[in-house]
Amino acid sequence: MQGNYIAVFIHSIWTTKCRLPVLPKSIRYPLYEHIRENAMKKGIDLRIVNGVDDHAHCVFRLLSTQTFSRVIKNLKGESSKWLNDTFFVGGDWNGYLEKMAKKKGIDPLYYASGFSWQTGYGAVSVSPQNVGKAVQYVFNQERHHAENGLEDELKLFRYYSDMDWEGLEEM
Repeated sequence: MQGNYIAVFIHSIWTTKCRLPVLPKSIRYPLYEHIRENAMKKGIDLRIVNGVDDHAHCVFRLLSTQTFSRVIKNLKGESSKWLNDTFFVGGDWNGYLEKMAKKKGIDPLYYASGFSWQTGYGAVSVSPQNVGKAVQYVFNQERHHAENGLEDELKLFRYYSDMDWEGLEEM
């Protein structure tokens, strides 16, 4: 067989630092559009990105020339920088992160340097037959979280991956 034929799909989830709900719709929508544009520029086959105020999900196809960690770094790391440059550091939302941290009983200095995602992430493989279901699940995040919290979702992630995710609670 000539060439590489790979059908590896990943559903990944990551949270804001301290799971602080600092991504209102007015920030999320431009953020996800930016992530989509950045993914396209970097050659990442991103099927969907969506989330709520304290975490994000994405479904992507891992190409033969990519490593999983590099894709996540390109999605997470670059979006943190963009959020800070666009909204949080010196922008209209300056001081918002510290205010939200204080409101949740978290030391505001923890966010003094700006926005960041929590260290780490969760990820599970998705069979090619179930990519549509995973995309639909990510698409419906707001409706899903109107009834279920992040903790419930992480329990489902743990259940469906059939793994003991040590440290998932801190994610």
